[in-house]
Amino acid sequence: MLKKGIQLFIFQLMVLQLTANIDLRNQFDKAIYSKNIAESLKETLQQKTNLTPTELGYLGATKMLLAKHYYNPFNKLQIFNEGKTDLENAIKKDKNNAELVFLRYSCAKNAPHFLNYYQNIATDKVFLENAITSMTDNDLKNRIVLFLKK
Repeated sequence: MLKKGIQLFIFQLMVLQLTANIDLRNQFDKAIYSKNIAESLKETLQQKTNLTPTELGYLGATKMLLAKHYYNPFNKLQIFNEGKTDLENAIKKDKNNAELVFLRYSCAKNAPHFLNYYQNIATDKVFLENAITSMTDNDLKNRIVLFLKK
C-alpha cells in the first residue's frame, strides 16, 4: 500500500512539472512576438530564487530573444550575451536535457551569423533527432519535430 502511495505521489509531481514546462513553453512562444510578454517572462524568471536548469535555459533564451527589440547595438549584444551565458550554464547543469538543447538550437538557428552562436547547430540537430525517438513528453516532442521540419 505504501509503495502505491509513493508511486502516485511521484506521478503527481511529474504531472505538475510537465504542466509547468508547458506553461513556460507557451509563454516563451508568445514572447517571440511580443516585447512586453518577453520582458514579463524575463522578470518572472529573474525573481525566482532557485531556478531549475530548464527555467535558467528559458531565462537565457528569453534574454536572447529580447535582443531583437533593443535599438542600441551595444545593448543588443549585451543582453544577447547574457542570455547565451545563462543558456550555456543551464546546459552544463543538465547536458542531456533535450528541451535545453532545443532552446539552444532554435536560438542559434535564428541568431544572425555575426553573433557567432552557430557552433553547436549540427550536433544539437543530431542530438534532437535521436532524442525524439524515446521522448515521453509529447508536447515537447511535437514542438521539436515541427521546428526540425522548417
